[in-house]
Amino acid sequence: MTIISHGGRTAGFQSGLWFLPDQRIGLIVLTNNGSQSHLAVVARHKLFELILGAKPTAEQVLQSLLATESRALASIKQHVSPTPTTPRG
Repeated sequence: MTIISHGGRTAGFQSGLWFLPDQRIGLIVLTNNGSQSHLAVVARHKLFELILGAKPTAEQVLQSLLATESRALASIKQHVSPTPTTPRG
């Protein structure tokens, strides 16, 4: 199976393109997200599931990405002071 893909990003925007010429289908995902776009990753997996009859993985991929984000946020929270500070005037 031939898959042609391209992606890119610039300040605040990201794009991804996947084209399957033998099946005559393609997917383009454009986001205004400067970090890795989970939408694009999950959309690609779902496309392969629906169009190609591939093994269902989109839900598992989504849950894995969400778990990774949750761990990253928990790590950040450890470094945030729970005590409010008074602004200096």
